[in-house]
Amino acid sequence: MQKAYLIIDSFNLMGYHAMGIGDDDLNFGKEFLLKISKRAKFPIISSNVFDDGSKKPLFQSSIIKEINGLRIGIVSLLSQDVFLGPSDPRSKGVIIRPPIETAQNLVNELAPKTDLIILLSHLGYPKDVVSWPKPYLESISLWEAIRESI
Repeated sequence: MQKAYLIIDSFNLMGYHAMGIGDDDLNFGKEFLLKISKRAKFPIISSNVFDDGSKKPLFQSSIIKEINGLRIGIVSLLSQDVFLGPSDPRSKGVIIRPPIETAQNLVNELAPKTDLIILLSHLGYPKDVVSWPKPYLESISLWEAIRESI
């Protein structure tokens, strides 16, 4: 658990603008994630991760940041397939909504308000391409090509 605090502190020092939730972030449970998130000096985003009790988003579903005059929407999607079924302790207390439907709704909401939308994805590359609406597909493919060349 101490490592989790060090990671958040490192992200704070690096000046992160946002963080998307992945399945490993739930290794110690939803309550621990909510507790440690208070230490972050940046927004934590979970566009399709909801609290099972309240049915509300676990964190903000998106943010818009203006950087050098560019309005950037940031969203985050987590795959429903990363958990090993209902007995997986990481999924306790959370609901993962379908990423494709969530992505379409987010693009419809954010496109008129932004110049660019960034997806913080925890879906896996093939699902990134399938899940994200076609006008934004080129950006994902370009990013994947850049990432693979590093």
